[in-house]
Amino acid sequence: MKWLITCAIIACFSCPLQGREMPVSAHIADSTIAYYLKQINYWSSINKNAGFDNDSLLATNQKMMHYLKQLSLSKESLLYTLPAAETGGLISFTASGTTLRVYAWDSWLNTDMHYFNQLIQYVSSDTC
Repeated sequence: MKWLITCAIIACFSCPLQGREMPVSAHIADSTIAYYLKQINYWSSINKNAGFDNDSLLATNQKMMHYLKQLSLSKESLLYTLPAAETGGLISFTASGTTLRVYAWDSWLNTDMHYFNQLIQYVSSDTC
C-alpha cells in the first residue's frame, strides 16, 4: 500500500495571541475536529459508492487543515486532549517537552491509496 503525506508546518515565533481572538477550549476544538473527520468519512463513503467526485471531500479536508492551522497559533492547544477526534481518525502526539505536536489524518482522496494530511505545530521558547 502506498502512502503519501502532505505536510504543513506551523511555527509560532511571536506571541500567539497578539492581534488574534482568544483560543477555543479543548472541548470545542475536539468537537470541531471530530465533526470535520465525520464529514471526511461521509464524503469518502459517498465517493466509493457513486463514482468518485472529490469536490466535497477535498473542500472538507481543506477546511480541516485551515482550522488546525488557526488552532495551532495558540500555544495552549499543545496541551489539548482530543479523544473524540482521535476516535474519529485523527492521529496526534506531542513531544515530551510540549513544544512540538503532530496532527495527521487520512484524507480519503483516493480509493486505491491512503493520502495522509499532516500538520506539525512548533512553539519556540521565545513566545510570550
